[in-house]
Amino acid sequence: MSALMSGMYHHSQRMVVSAMSDFFGLKIALGTVNRLRNQASEAVAVQVDEAQVYVQSQPIVGADETGFKQGNTDGKNPQNKKAWLWVALTPLVTFFQVMLARSTEAAQSLLGNHFSGILTSDRYNAYNWVDIEL
Repeated sequence: MSALMSGMYHHSQRMVVSAMSDFFGLKIALGTVNRLRNQASEAVAVQVDEAQVYVQSQPIVGADETGFKQGNTDGKNPQNKKAWLWVALTPLVTFFQVMLARSTEAAQSLLGNHFSGILTSDRYNAYNWVDIEL
């Protein structure tokens, strides 16, 4: 519940602490919210990796990215850089990846360095490494 509230619903750590107290009578520290969120991420890591491998192997993939402000509550963004939510989608699986860059390297991380399928995108130059056959 803590991970869902702080991740999916974008509640602050203080709001999550308050909700856990109000709803469940649990007294947790602010740092516990982030620890629980990290544990939830670790619990689904294998499935996330499987989804990425699946998407990267598909013959047709749609991809896009959008920027957002990203704090440093997890300690992985000490310079408070803008973050990017990258998405790759197929008819069966949609894969999301948050990265602190909007670059060719980020696009390759999303799609795999050797993506050889058909890519549907907005033609942002980070995707120019994908072969185009007309």
